[in-house]
Amino acid sequence: LQEYIMEVCEGIKDHLVRDARDPADTRWEYTYHQRLFAYEVPSLQPFNQIETVCQKLAKTPYTRRAQAVTWKVWEDNDCYDPACLQSLWCRIIEVDGELVLSMNVRFRSNDAYKAAFMNIFALVQLQQRIAARIAELSGQPVHVGRYCHMVDSYHIYGSYFKEFEGRF
Repeated sequence: LQEYIMEVCEGIKDHLVRDARDPADTRWEYTYHQRLFAYEVPSLQPFNQIETVCQKLAKTPYTRRAQAVTWKVWEDNDCYDPACLQSLWCRIIEVDGELVLSMNVRFRSNDAYKAAFMNIFALVQLQQRIAARIAELSGQPVHVGRYCHMVDSYHIYGSYFKEFEGRF
């Protein structure tokens, strides 16, 4: 679990992403860290979307534009294993005089048995880091608030049924 948190929040496995220009390279298509912290668009510099979210919220806590996306329409429509995590959306609200960071997360597809817990746990850790960064930028304490995990297709793969039934 700690390794997965480090994968999502710190990018310890970004080196495992394949070179899209090399058809023989069979490593991963992406990591969530790479898509969130170094989103690459052809012919542009990588975007650190998480830092942008933090800066937007530090400046204007009520903005509705503090979001990060992972989908690359020019790549993911045709790749073998496109990103399941689609977006993060953050907003700060005031609760009893304190600033609270809420975060909505949307997955297009989420493995309920083998992946969802780790995804949620790591993304809540990311939410804590975002709150800390906003506090650093704004000079005001920011607390972690609501986390909303939305999934378009929440499923258990057939290959896991026997294992799942054996445990539950």
